[in-house]
Amino acid sequence: MALPLPLDRPARGPEPQRILSDRGIRQALAQGFLTLDPPHPLEDARIQPATLDVCIRRVEESWEGLLEDVLPARAVSTVYLTEAIDVGQLRGDHPRYLSVSAEARSTPRRLGAYMANHGAYFPTGPGGSELEIGNFGPNAIQIPRGERIAQLFITVRPYEDDECVWGGHESSPQGDSIRELDMGVELQDAAALRELVVRGYLEVSPALATGRGMLVVHAGEIGYRLREVGTVSLQDVEREDLWEPFSLGRGYLVQPNEHVVIPTQEAFTLSPSVGIRFWDNLLVQVLHRAPRQPAARAEELVKNLPLLGLTDGWLDPGYQGGFSRQPKWLTGRTVFPGQPIGYGQVFYFPRGVERPYGSAGLESRYAAPISRRATAS
Repeated sequence: MALPLPLDRPARGPEPQRILSDRGIRQALAQGFLTLDPPHPLEDARIQPATLDVCIRRVEESWEGLLEDVLPARAVSTVYLTEAIDVGQLRGDHPRYLSVSAEARSTPRRLGAYMANHGAYFPTGPGGSELEIGNFGPNAIQIPRGERIAQLFITVRPYEDDECVWGGHESSPQGDSIRELDMGVELQDAAALRELVVRGYLEVSPALATGRGMLVVHAGEIGYRLREVGTVSLQDVEREDLWEPFSLGRGYLVQPNEHVVIPTQEAFTLSPSVGIRFWDNLLVQVLHRAPRQPAARAEELVKNLPLLGLTDGWLDPGYQGGFSRQPKWLTGRTVFPGQPIGYGQVFYFPRGVERPYGSAGLESRYAAPISRRATAS
């Protein structure tokens, strides 16, 4: 079968999501579709294979004189960034072709950080933008000023000029330029995911599993609980004494506000043409795993609304290796070996990205927080 291209339009159903590649991000910066305030040249590592890294200026209510900031334990904080990133919202562009969605970087995420509000990005105006970042763990996370804290997906609506014409169809020079930006497209069905495997663009070990057009990963046999020590730094993610292994056995009840890391059964080899964004607590997933009385289920869902449809992890094009998930739930959640524990939204970049994971200058690393020698008690 033919794989869809970013500018293909479905005959029926919703438009797929499109995101800029690193090449597309540079094109958008050069053409002024994407701007920084204050304007400055980006460090080499800021433009990742398909995302733009953003840096922390301060956490809400922190002292301006501090050299470092902390994300308080078990709280959601407003994090102010070192710049305002404008994709047209501050200029009042109409139509709006570009938008932004955010994801916490992998190291703070393994220590408990996550994107609140499902990846919402708040452009506060010139001088700085903000994100809401939660810390699900028992420890405050210390983050140096200027450290990369999150990554932005630059999403594209390439036919906004067409959609804005009342009762007709019309393209514009600006829309034509947007459609020339290099981008990837979301694959929306299992047949397309299988085609990636057939063509060698994606390898999943031991096997590819799909559900509702997404890639599904499953819990392994062992998990790791983050110990409470007070305050941790990003370097502590590699400390073996910070993590307590446990067996999922016949099922492990993750306590409310307990931060755990559970390696998946699956490992991946992604070509430069494939990236995967993971989600947790999708509504259909939650309803499937909680066969309770309707009233009890409704009450539980209300208590956990902030964690529904949670963006929780990104694998760059070119990534190779294992993966882990950090399941969250405010009222307790039992995880079994082999249970679906995350759903991957797969993006296909027909031209591949310019600098895949591991390229010089990207500072890529997969720092597993747990020693492979650790065993469950």
